[in-house]
Amino acid sequence: MLTVAASNADQSEEVAEYSSQGPVTQLLTDANTKQTIAKPNLTAVDAVEVLGVGDFPNIFNGSSAAAAHVAAVAAQMVGQTGNSNREQLQWQLTQSAQGHRRRWLILSGSGLLDAKEAFELIVLHKG
Repeated sequence: MLTVAASNADQSEEVAEYSSQGPVTQLLTDANTKQTIAKPNLTAVDAVEVLGVGDFPNIFNGSSAAAAHVAAVAAQMVGQTGNSNREQLQWQLTQSAQGHRRRWLILSGSGLLDAKEAFELIVLHKG
C-alpha cells in the first residue's frame, strides 16, 4: 500500500503539520504480533481545488488531497505503459521523488512527488 504525506505548495520541503506521518505500527493478525514500518512512502503537495463536490472547501488540504496528485500521476503512467503492476508503479514513484537519494525520512518518505522524473524512469525501463 502506497501512503502519501501532505506538503504545502509554498513550503514543499516540509511535511505539513496536519499531514499523516509515520512510522506506523501494524498489527499482524496471523501471528498477533506488531511490526513497525516506515510510512508514508512519499510526499505530494496538497491544496487541491475541488468544485461542486459535497461540503469540501474550495481549497482542499491534507493527506487525502495530496494523494489525489499521486493517483493522477500513477493513472497517467498506467495509461502511458499499459502496465498496472502495483510494485513497479510504487518503485517508479518513490525512486523518482525529489530527495529520494537522501536517507529515508520518517515524516516524508522518499521525498516529494516528481511526475517528470517518474515518466523519465518509464522511458529508461522500456528498452
